[in-house]
Amino acid sequence: MLTFDKISALKPSVEDVLQAASQYAGFLVILAALCFVVPGRKHLGTPLKDGSRLTYSLNGFNTLLTILAFWFANVYHLHWFSASFIVENFAGFFVSANLWALLLSVVLFIKGAGSSVKSFVVGTELNPRLLGLDMKMYALRPAMMGWVLLNLSFLAKHQQLNHGAVELPILLAVGFQIFYVLDYFWFEEFMTSTWDIVAEHFGYMLIFGDYVFIPFAFTVANWYLVDSTHQLSLPYTLLTIAVYVFGYVVFRISNYQKHMFKHDPKRPIWGKAPQTVGGKLLVSGFWGWARHTNYLGDLTLGLAWCMPCGYAPVWAYFYFIYLTILLVQRETRDERRCREKYKELWTAYCKKVPYRIVPGVY
Repeated sequence: MLTFDKISALKPSVEDVLQAASQYAGFLVILAALCFVVPGRKHLGTPLKDGSRLTYSLNGFNTLLTILAFWFANVYHLHWFSASFIVENFAGFFVSANLWALLLSVVLFIKGAGSSVKSFVVGTELNPRLLGLDMKMYALRPAMMGWVLLNLSFLAKHQQLNHGAVELPILLAVGFQIFYVLDYFWFEEFMTSTWDIVAEHFGYMLIFGDYVFIPFAFTVANWYLVDSTHQLSLPYTLLTIAVYVFGYVVFRISNYQKHMFKHDPKRPIWGKAPQTVGGKLLVSGFWGWARHTNYLGDLTLGLAWCMPCGYAPVWAYFYFIYLTILLVQRETRDERRCREKYKELWTAYCKKVPYRIVPGVY
């Protein structure tokens, strides 16, 4: 049986790593090529500090559908590789992704004339480009699409171990995560106005997060579910779905409201003119609930992804625990940065919206 202890003890051979590295490199090359050939609309990004605006080709959703079409064509017709091969070669792919993250970080460090450990970690360039690719936006393709493929591989391995049957817990966990990625690429435009894209330099910290952490850490709960045959009661199943739906609604609508306010400050929210503090800080819609309502949506979604594990070891809830720590830390950093940027407006905003993430609690 596949258990967390066995996965932790995996030690891939050199041959395993080399094979996985060649397959992983092929995946990266295919995604890079699809960036240029798959149709998608052009989008002008949010103005940067220097006033410039980058043009993005938003073809991520079509690219993901292309990848999925190939995946299912292989599973049901071509049979070039096993649908469970990513999980079965997990250690090799994990090492390969780490090596690529390190190599890319070194290349961008040299390209940007970095001179310190800090510049290596946080990056030297805001939006580095290589061979015509915006490396920051491109990195989200192998991150998110790799996450989908790893989920499908877990599902296939579960079916293999369970004699062809698929249990509801892993179906919920995988379905929730894949829907999240489909939604992400459907609303890919919104990513262009996030802090990561407009303000964070692209160094090892973000590169490791994209290429390694997203696909491999976000699926930790699946290691518990892949060989589990536990059942969920109907009330618990309905609760899990309700938590996911609530998290999705808060996450998606709050981000939609924020994105639209940045591009059209007079656009109505819930049928009314948006209320603001100083014309800059939104207090309408979900942004009247808390100062970081989108984080509430993130946290609720993260909990829903883990809930199919039911009564399980703590490590099965790793993603939710990690996300809670990350977002509380990020919220603290956001508060400090916004206080410096908006000064007395931020003080007035905090009085208007007293809660940080969870209305009535925190």
